[in-house]
Order: sequence, then structure tokens, then C-alpha cells
Amino acid sequence: MTGNQTSESSGTQLKPPKRNCASCLMLAVVLLSGLLAGLGLTIIFDLDDKATEMLGLPTEPRKTKSMMELRDRLTDRYAAELDLSDESKSNIREIITEHLSSSLEQRIQLLDKLSKCLDPVLNDAQKVQWEKAKADRIKKWGEGMPTTRPVK
Repeated sequence: MTGNQTSESSGTQLKPPKRNCASCLMLAVVLLSGLLAGLGLTIIFDLDDKATEMLGLPTEPRKTKSMMELRDRLTDRYAAELDLSDESKSNIREIITEHLSSSLEQRIQLLDKLSKCLDPVLNDAQKVQWEKAKADRIKKWGEGMPTTRPVK
């Protein structure tokens, strides 16, 4: 068959479907959303670990420590950094204990002031819960530390 001839057996020719603007836009949206989702997952799971490692951040959140644990950790850190003798380490420990004890007293005073402010707001059951939580905090903070007030 030549270009001028037509064949009746070939039937009607189907035209290729036209791509309208909406289908192109939909394709672009799907591809872009996949790209963003992949990028987000990469940042969350891969880069977060690398950044944590590079910055030397702890992988788990720190637990609440008592003043005694904080004092011991600070004393050991300074003793290692400054290459202190046992006598110097003991002196540093006493100095840190002194300062942390005053900090502990300030925390206790803050809780006492807060208790006075909360007293008119809380009902009897809540007051009992508050006093128990306050006593637990003071006991945890003051573990192994000298204070001017007896710890319950």
C-alpha cells in the first residue's frame, strides 16, 4: 500500500489519547509527594542518628538524678579534667556539696511557696497527692545530701 491508497480492511484508526493538563498535574503531584516522603523518612531515621552521634548527644533521655549523683559525677569529671589528687578531689567534693545543698534548699523553699499558692486551689484529695509528690521529690533530690531541714 502506498501513501495515497487507503485500505478499507484497516478500519478506523485510533488516535492516541490526549494528555490533558489535569493528568499531567496529577502525575507531578504524585512524584513530588513520593520525593518529599522519602526525603522526610531519610531525615528522620538516618540524619537524626548521625546528628546525634556528631553532636555527642545521649541516645536516651537522662533520668532524674539526685543531687548526690550529680555531685559525684561533677567531682569525677573535674578530677579527671584537672588531674586532681585524692585530697584535692575530696576538697572539690566538699565545695560542690556545699553549693548543691544551698541549691537544694532553694528548691525546697520554692516547693513550699508553691504549696501555699496551691492550697486554696486544690481540694483535699489533691492536697494529699501534692504533699506526697512534694515529699517524694525532696527525698529524691536530697538523697545523700546534707540539708538544714529534715527530709521526710
